[in-house]
Amino acid sequence: MIQLNSIVKDIPIFCFQNGVANEEIVSKYYPRVYGVMVSAGSVFLKDGRVESRSEPPGRFVIGRYPHGVDALVESVAPILRNAGYEVLVYP
Repeated sequence: MIQLNSIVKDIPIFCFQNGVANEEIVSKYYPRVYGVMVSAGSVFLKDGRVESRSEPPGRFVIGRYPHGVDALVESVAPILRNAGYEVLVYP
């Protein structure tokens, strides 16, 4: 099995998971890591089926790990907003 970091050295990684400490783990392999706090009002209906029941469908707080904001975060935020999400850029 080939490790991704043996092929791609400098790729931005956005971690869209809460409370898993993946930013700290990923930062050992990649220099540009971004943490994203995710808040989504949704309901589990059955295996493989989750329904969003809020407007907007989700809220994200995005920043560079371990702290800061850069041009990439600022360029990703409007893309997510245009997709209907509320986004806060925060260091």
